[in-house]
Amino acid sequence: MSAMDTLLINFKKDGPERNTSAYLQKRLSTLEGYWNEFQTNHTRLCAEYEDPNHKYFSENYYQRAIAFYNEVKNHIMKYVTTEPTNPLLKPTRPEPPTTPTTLNVSQTMFSAKSTSQRHPSRVEEMLRKQKSNFKAFSRTAATLDLEGLSERWEYEDAMKRISVDNDRSASLGD
Repeated sequence: MSAMDTLLINFKKDGPERNTSAYLQKRLSTLEGYWNEFQTNHTRLCAEYEDPNHKYFSENYYQRAIAFYNEVKNHIMKYVTTEPTNPLLKPTRPEPPTTPTTLNVSQTMFSAKSTSQRHPSRVEEMLRKQKSNFKAFSRTAATLDLEGLSERWEYEDAMKRISVDNDRSASLGD
């Protein structure tokens, strides 16, 4: 459970620019790995310790871990669901977990502020940069006089100019 807690703490420290679709999927995948390991350990404990008075069972450690896992996953999913509705930009996301209805866990330490304002402005900024870079690329391509190029170095120079503008546009999402 401490690994899931560390994951949540580190995720909260990350800036909004890191919350890309791939990054969120990586965090969710890591969380799933931690949860699978926890469930394996839980199964082993249930088989080895049949005493219901053991601290693990008497303090409902497994139920608290389920609740914590769901809270961490929901916190990360908030960032996934605030992505734009454009199908080209929307990431695929796993189904949300089913939470047991009988759990009573304090929600105060898991609350997070809304991020609905950060992602649209980030997307708008990226689209603005993409439009600007595409205009620069178009201007560069339009000013090339391919008929007037006769030397190899002239062709290479023209290709470098196009390549620089194209690389700038391609690296926009990085």
